[in-house]
Amino acid sequence: MLFSLLSRSSPLEFLSKTCLQKFAYSSLHCTSKAPRTCSSTVIFALNLGIFHVQSFCSNGQTADMNAMGTAMFTCIVWAVNAQIALTMSHFTWIQHALIWRSIFTWYIFLALFGMLPPKISGNIFHMLLEALAPAPIFWLTTLLVIAATTLT
Repeated sequence: MLFSLLSRSSPLEFLSKTCLQKFAYSSLHCTSKAPRTCSSTVIFALNLGIFHVQSFCSNGQTADMNAMGTAMFTCIVWAVNAQIALTMSHFTWIQHALIWRSIFTWYIFLALFGMLPPKISGNIFHMLLEALAPAPIFWLTTLLVIAATTLT
C-alpha cells in the first residue's frame, strides 16, 4: 500500500499529506501531545463556519475580520475560564469571583475600547455595543463554542 501511494505522487506530496493527516488526527482526537490544539481548532473552525458568509445582524450586515476576531477572542476568554473552572478540585468563592471577574473585564474592555475615538480604536469603534451585542448569533456562537471546547 505504501508503494502504491508513493508511485502515484511525489515524495514531497506524500510527506505533506502525511504531515497534514497527523496534524488533523492530533487536533481532532486531542492526543496528549496537543490537548489545547484541539480547543483552538474548534474555536477557530466554529467561528469561521458560523460567521463566514451569513449575516449576523437584523440589517443584513455580514461579519468582517474585526467582528469575527472579536467574537473568536470572546470565545477564547470564555473557554479558558471554563476549562480552569472544570480542572479545579476545590472550588472556593474567591476562585469563582476571579473567574467571573476575568470574563466581565473582557466585556468592559471591549465596551470602553470601542467608546474611544475612531483614531485610537480604529475598526473596533463601537464593535460590542452596536455590532455584536445586539446580534443573537454572537451569543449563541459563544455558548456553542464553550460547550464544544469543554467537551473536547
